[in-house]
Amino acid sequence: MQALTLTLVVQVIAIKRTSVLMGVLFGHFIFQEKDIQQRLLGAGIMILGVFFISL
Repeated sequence: MQALTLTLVVQVIAIKRTSVLMGVLFGHFIFQEKDIQQRLLGAGIMILGVFFISL
């Protein structure tokens, strides 16, 4: 029963992790950071994990 109550927390944390994409884009456009492809790949993998968790 406790696992059912913790499921919502896992989903909320996963959605919160999607802010990483905004951080990567802000870093590139505002701070002119380099290696945007590697950073976007890492962020994409994280967001793909969010997608799998929310299924």
